[in-house]
Amino acid sequence: MLQTADGAYSQINDILVQMKSLATEAASGQESSSNLSSLNGEFADLQSEIDQIGGSTQYGSINLIDGNTTATGGITFQIGATNGAGNYMVVQFNGATTVCLGVSGTSQKISIDSPASAQAAMTALDSALTSVNAHMGTVGGLQNQLQYSINNITQSIQNYTSSESTIEDVDMATEVSTLTKNQILQQSAMAMLAQANAQPQNVVKLLQTV
Repeated sequence: MLQTADGAYSQINDILVQMKSLATEAASGQESSSNLSSLNGEFADLQSEIDQIGGSTQYGSINLIDGNTTATGGITFQIGATNGAGNYMVVQFNGATTVCLGVSGTSQKISIDSPASAQAAMTALDSALTSVNAHMGTVGGLQNQLQYSINNITQSIQNYTSSESTIEDVDMATEVSTLTKNQILQQSAMAMLAQANAQPQNVVKLLQTV
């Protein structure tokens, strides 16, 4: 899930860089009206691409970066063996649609159809790039936190397995010791019985010699 969101943020970051390049070109004041119209059309296509990625990035049936995970309180990961504090992690993915990033062509009227609008777009795009980079950093931190939790759980399982094996080994040693003890007692009893049976025969032999 985290990798999916991170990949989407990365794609959007690349698109914003392309949009910034177009806006910079349009803001120069050297482009004709037809060229500005062409640049603005390409710019609008990139805005649509951001919205497509932002609205369709999912994990299972959960939309990740359309802004809804923050509004609904996030997604909970169980990272421990119990339900106590510290055994779960709540993840909130920041929205990365054009509206969420402040570069929408409809809500925020961001376009590059003139040098003035292109200059305004450059400012908005700088802010959007800062936001997306921050979102990527947040996801990276969550990935590290989750990996630490996985490592900790794995170590706990290994320790439990080792302890269980030790207990089983101790029980086996006890059983072997008990079996050996019983065998010795049984052999001793048989030897004593054989000796007791032999005593009357020895008395008879002694009388016969008298």
